[in-house]
Amino acid sequence: MSAVIDSVNLIGKTMDDMLDFIAKDDALAHDFEQYLEKNKIELVSERDFNNIMIEYLLDMKMQSGLRVLEYYSRNSNSDKKIINSLLNSFCAVFQVDKIQSNAYEVTCLTSNAKTTLIPMVKMTHLKQIGRYDYIKARIIELDGVEYILEIYDIISEYNPYKATVEAIKYMLINPKTAYYKN
Repeated sequence: MSAVIDSVNLIGKTMDDMLDFIAKDDALAHDFEQYLEKNKIELVSERDFNNIMIEYLLDMKMQSGLRVLEYYSRNSNSDKKIINSLLNSFCAVFQVDKIQSNAYEVTCLTSNAKTTLIPMVKMTHLKQIGRYDYIKARIIELDGVEYILEIYDIISEYNPYKATVEAIKYMLINPKTAYYKN
């Protein structure tokens, strides 16, 4: 269990370092401002900022064509193992099959793969997620253990149509979800 806690702390520290790096690096800060202007994104709350920042860090490319995460990897002294895990992270929709004391047993909707996901926050913070609900989440694998980096939405078990539509959207954006664990 201490290995899981150490991994969660390492992932969290790396994400914090990346946010600080964007604020301090002139080229990346300027590129982020252009990204916000180009996409007409208005940051109203801190939650909006965090969501956009994580999406920008993990999914977007800079104006030069280089992925933001690759730029960060080249220009910082961060743990390359964590960066590679973040580069391979992806978003998908999962159905919660079972809730454990510190993890969720889930099924990926696009690949029907069953797995166990460990959230990066205490389970008590996620009381609104029930059995058979669907979660739209970003997953990161580190040392053979899969973590929930961020939960974007919770879809009720009574709305499987919406969950399926969202799963297909993620599959089109990242085809990796179609063959995940297959």
